[in-house]
Amino acid sequence: MHSRIALLSLLAAVSQPAFAAVRNYGLVIKNVKVAPDGFERSIVSVNGQLPGTLITANKGDTLHINVTNQLTDPTMRRATTIHWHGLFQATTADEDGPAFVTQCPIAQNLSYTYEIPLHDQTGTMWYHAHLASQYVDGLRGPLVIYDPNDPHKALYDVDDKDTVVMLEDWYHTPAPVLEHQMFSVDNTALLSPVPDSGLINGKGRYVGGPQVPRSVINVTRGKRYRLRVINASAIGSFTFSIEGHRLTVIEADGIPHEPLVVDSFQIYAGQR
Repeated sequence: MHSRIALLSLLAAVSQPAFAAVRNYGLVIKNVKVAPDGFERSIVSVNGQLPGTLITANKGDTLHINVTNQLTDPTMRRATTIHWHGLFQATTADEDGPAFVTQCPIAQNLSYTYEIPLHDQTGTMWYHAHLASQYVDGLRGPLVIYDPNDPHKALYDVDDKDTVVMLEDWYHTPAPVLEHQMFSVDNTALLSPVPDSGLINGKGRYVGGPQVPRSVINVTRGKRYRLRVINASAIGSFTFSIEGHRLTVIEADGIPHEPLVVDSFQIYAGQR
């Protein structure tokens, strides 16, 4: 009996990553004024940023993410929750984030700590507000779980914070107004709001607007880059390509994929 227990303990130990760690993050949700496409407006930010803070971990780690609500702008929602888009939440469904489903919203001046064991999951994810349409006002950011033994590791040379590419549709009108218009009984054609611009890593331009700086990723000739492309839009889809280059798709929605060479790919809201 003792030998069987010892064997089971050994199997349990070797099935876990060798260097699992607790990754601590603090996200302060607050209103700030930004002009990502040249048009200034108040947004719902994560740590004053758009997109929000990049969260990273390794396979087998546990995330401890403290979220503090400092929202004050009355034109937008002032409570919040965060959904961790793509995480399986095995045994932790209560940490998934949908308001009034798995938790009450985090009220103003209060905090909540999400504790999420990642187990064997890896890949490109993202996080966003999950209270009505709040994430359309800016509360969204990237989340990457690295696999030290990535089966596709031989296909790229660089995979870091600078190769995360977050695509977003962007609106100059606060989300509660857009939501009211979309679901109004007067909207008999069921028309969706039209974005004012598209953003790449929080930068873009709108028609007729100022020539503000665009997002830039610096590369070195001859190196191969793993681009983790996330569509964090409310509605918009994008066709992604790089002029003069072909792309090799090796992951879709957090799942490793047999390498597929393409000239471009379509990516819809929520996909990565």
